[in-house]
Amino acid sequence: MMERDGKAINESNGDLLARAAVLMPNDPSYGEVDDVLYRLGFLDKLTLPKMFQEPVDLGVPVSSLAARIRDLRADLTRDLQLERVEKDRASGNISEREYLSRRDCALLEHGRWSFEGGNEIARAIENREVGFLLEFLDQADDSNIATKAAIQEVLGVKLRRVKPAERRRAIFAMCGFDETAQAAWEAVDAARKATIRKQRETARAREAAAAVTYRMDDGQVVNGAQFVDRLVGQGFSEIRTLKHGATNRYYLGRPGDGLCYQIKSANGTLDYARSVIRATSA
Repeated sequence: MMERDGKAINESNGDLLARAAVLMPNDPSYGEVDDVLYRLGFLDKLTLPKMFQEPVDLGVPVSSLAARIRDLRADLTRDLQLERVEKDRASGNISEREYLSRRDCALLEHGRWSFEGGNEIARAIENREVGFLLEFLDQADDSNIATKAAIQEVLGVKLRRVKPAERRRAIFAMCGFDETAQAAWEAVDAARKATIRKQRETARAREAAAAVTYRMDDGQVVNGAQFVDRLVGQGFSEIRTLKHGATNRYYLGRPGDGLCYQIKSANGTLDYARSVIRATSA
C-alpha cells in the first residue's frame, strides 16, 4: 500500500509503521489498513481527477425552464452519488480516503453541469418537436425525474404520477397540439414507423436469402436474394402454396403462367419474396 502511494519504507518510518500495525485488526481488509495509515499521516489525501482541475464551459440557459432542468439534474445526481458513497462507507467497502475523495467529486461535479441538456429540452418545447419530447418524456415515473419535475415546476405540466395516456396527452398539449392535431400526428407517425419496420424486415430477409445460392435456367449461379429479384422483375409476383404430405411447399409463380420456382422459408427466400412483392405492389 505504501508503494502504491509512492511512499518508501525506510529507517525513518519503519519502526513507526510496525507500531501502527498493532492498531490494525488481525487479517485486516485493504480499507482498514488504508484508514490506519491515513489517520497516522503515512498516506496523503487522494488527489482529485484531472478533469476537476480544468475549467468547464457551462453555457447560458435559453430560458428559466432550461436553467431549472440543469439545477434539478445536478441536484439529483449529486444526491444519488452522496447517498451511494455513504452506504459504501457504512458497509466498509471503501476507505476513508476514497470516501472523502468521492464526496468531493460529487460536490464539485454538481457545479460543472452545463445548460446544454436543459437548453435542448426547452428548445424542443418551443419548436414543438413533439417526436423528440415523446421519446424522452413519455416514459415511466422513474425515468428523467429531474426534467419532469422542472417542467411541472416551471410550466405547470404534470408528467409523473399520471396515467400513460394522460402523460402523452400532456406532452402534446405542452407543444400546442389539441386532440385532433394529436390524432393526425400519431397517424402519420404510425405510418412512418410501419414503413421503417417493413424496410428493416426486408433488409433482414434479404441478408438471410443472400446467404444461399441458386442456379438460374441459364446456368448462372446467384444468391437467393438475386434469384428472387430477377424472378420478380420477370413478372413472377405470386406466392403459391402446395401441400406436400404434412408440410407446405412454396413457389414463386407468374400470373396466368404455370411456370413457378420453389422458394423456402428455411433459407429466407420466402420472406424476401413476400417483402419484394409487397413493396412492388405498393
